[in-house]
Amino acid sequence: MSRRPSLAILAALALSTLALSGCAVLDPTGDDDVSNDAAEQSTDATTSDDSAAVDGAPSGDVFPTCAEVKTALGGEVSDFVEPADGENGVSESVTGTDLICAFLTPETRADNLRLDEYGAVSVSVGREPTWEPAEFDAMGWLVDDARAGGAGAWVVKPGGGYSAADQLDAIGIQVVRDGTVVVLTVTGAAVQKAGGLPNLTNDWAVGAGLSVLGLMR
Repeated sequence: MSRRPSLAILAALALSTLALSGCAVLDPTGDDDVSNDAAEQSTDATTSDDSAAVDGAPSGDVFPTCAEVKTALGGEVSDFVEPADGENGVSESVTGTDLICAFLTPETRADNLRLDEYGAVSVSVGREPTWEPAEFDAMGWLVDDARAGGAGAWVVKPGGGYSAADQLDAIGIQVVRDGTVVVLTVTGAAVQKAGGLPNLTNDWAVGAGLSVLGLMR
């Protein structure tokens, strides 16, 4: 029951590390010459140009591309950009096969020295077929959302305390259906004012998560 929340936290921490480790690494134009050791060690990862399926998995386990995910997130992130390091896409981890798509605010670029303007939204998609909503309800983490219920899905706010109008945070929102989990988080040095991040609320994240679930093939 703890695997997907851990994935959300790790994805958020990874983006925070990128944002604070140097402007050139985050340059969405790809014009810089900075190497990325992590990318070099992950040559087998599938980038966002291709969708991918889990070997032997039933229908509904084919991941969309990150370009499709961005479109599903809506106009709130229309001017966000993918990182230039090529880390977006499908990869294997200790928790299985996951899709991770990060989108940077337009201000997150090499020629901007204002770290407080840096930020990103991250979407990860993975499988947790053993999860049951009753377990999260007992912890006070289950979110009552009519949209999710009508779509046969359910929503988790790790740690509880869900408020629809609150800004999405680094712990994030998780939208689950038929064992597929979509995790949405935001990161940044000052997420309350970085780019378009203040517009990304928990309520938005629930709708966006449902849209991403609709892309599974």
